This record gives sequence, structure tokens and C-alpha cells, in this order.
Amino acid sequence: MRVLKPGGLCVFVEHVAAEDGTIRRFFQGILDPLQQFVADGCHFTRKTGEVIAKAVFSSVELQRAFVSSASIANPQVYGIARK
Repeated sequence: MRVLKPGGLCVFVEHVAAEDGTIRRFFQGILDPLQQFVADGCHFTRKTGEVIAKAVFSSVELQRAFVSSASIANPQVYGIARK
């Protein structure tokens, strides 16, 4: 947000943590240390969509999706945040 000028857009696509208590979330937690190592610090367990939604953008359009070929790296969030 700090690098956007007023009226600027942040377009994002991120994989995020699955719902707590699900088998997918369980495996994300187990595989997260390996994911950080092989994917240059990327985490399976971050709730990036929630962080973006709670930030002080003037508006956030956020959608969730599941990519069939991404299995453990689901769900995905995508959208536009405006400063």
C-alpha cells in the first residue's frame, strides 16, 4: 500500500491457507517448512486475503477460487484493492 499513489490499484492473485480444521489445511501445515525452502520463502499457511481485506484500502474486490491442478496450494484469492 505504501508504494501506491492515491487512486492506485493493487491487482493480486495469491494462494492462501485452507479453512482451519480441514484435511487440506492439516497438510499445508505439515508441508509449509518445505514449501518455504523450495519456493523462496513462500508459505502455504498465510491468510493473505484476510490481510488485504483488513488493510486500509479505500475498496477491495476479493474473490476465492479453487484451481483443480493446484491441489495443496488451494484455495486462491484474486482481486483489486484501491488506495
